Amino acid sequence: MRQLRLIGGNIIASSDKGDAISGNDITINGGNITAKGGEYGGAICTNNELIINGGKINLRAYNRWASSTLGGKAKRIMINGGTVFTNSAQLAGISCGSIGKIIINGGNIFSKGKDFSLARCINDVRYDIEGANATNDTDDLYETQIKLQGTEKDKQVTRLTTSDNINYGIKDMYTLEEGMLYLYLPLGTRTINVEVEGNTYTGTVETKETAEVVTLNKVN
Repeated sequence: MRQLRLIGGNIIASSDKGDAISGNDITINGGNITAKGGEYGGAICTNNELIINGGKINLRAYNRWASSTLGGKAKRIMINGGTVFTNSAQLAGISCGSIGKIIINGGNIFSKGKDFSLARCINDVRYDIEGANATNDTDDLYETQIKLQGTEKDKQVTRLTTSDNINYGIKDMYTLEEGMLYLYLPLGTRTINVEVEGNTYTGTVETKETAEVVTLNKVN
């Protein structure tokens, strides 16, 4: 199968049946990508490696038996930055194969599926949420939901500070609806400062096993 590298530009892809975008190895380094999977398919899927280093990515899978919106049966998914919105009417928003791994080092990542946000694919119709948590290749990661007071969608994050000074990738990272950020961080990490286009938001958002929305307040 082919290698696919997306560097920039505006890309719109859709499929009536099968994946909208697929390849053996897929790397996304930027751009605005909108994709909708067809019947039996996801939006961006691979059986091997998928790497996202940046970009604004909006993905949906509406039809039946789509394994996921992003990933499919990938052996490895690595997200280092970007703004990633995935919404699947079936099963998982993001999935990897039965021996796959989901590695998250950065990005604003909203993942929604009918059954799971993140999942490990055993076969076409069975999923195992155990062991499918995201990882930074050292720690398990948990979704952290942050709302920036009075902020709108599409505002660029220019700085993010955590209690452990984690180097969390913010390339092409923008707010989603109502100023929301969805981060994946180790348990117990406290997010204490976010800067967005010259505005600073402070407070304490602790990463827990079950995510809940916490607001950071604007200070200037």
